[in-house]
Amino acid sequence: MNLLDLCEQEKCKVALFIADMVLNSVEEQDLDYDYAKNAIKLCWDWMENKKISKIEICEKISSDGKCLADIVLDIEEVEIANKYASIMTCISYVAWQAYNYDEDYNYPQDLECIDDEYFEELIMQLIEENFMTGDEYQKILASAKQSRRIY
Repeated sequence: MNLLDLCEQEKCKVALFIADMVLNSVEEQDLDYDYAKNAIKLCWDWMENKKISKIEICEKISSDGKCLADIVLDIEEVEIANKYASIMTCISYVAWQAYNYDEDYNYPQDLECIDDEYFEELIMQLIEENFMTGDEYQKILASAKQSRRIY
């Protein structure tokens, strides 16, 4: 099974399962942990009831206030910055899907490069860097198909 075998909602679940998994590898004491956790929760809320706007999700990615883009740029430790960048990509993918759900294809600049292929590249990168195995990815895909959280 691969990502393209899933419907859009299941693909979003894959993105959020991966975001949760990556966040679980960050120490809870990290100052930005709660911000990332809340951004992921916001995406889950959008998935469950669609009452969260796509704009709200995008504001977690990039805004004039605190946002994931600034967190990634401000972290000096490369490994931690890469983890937050992966989380940001997952959330960006959900935001892109939110635009598609609304049939609004005028994506903000931060989402212009986001699509299934871009998200698959992140997944392959995580596997190549041994952050997760191919078997773990298959479990994530199967869980998304079965509609249950695994992380």
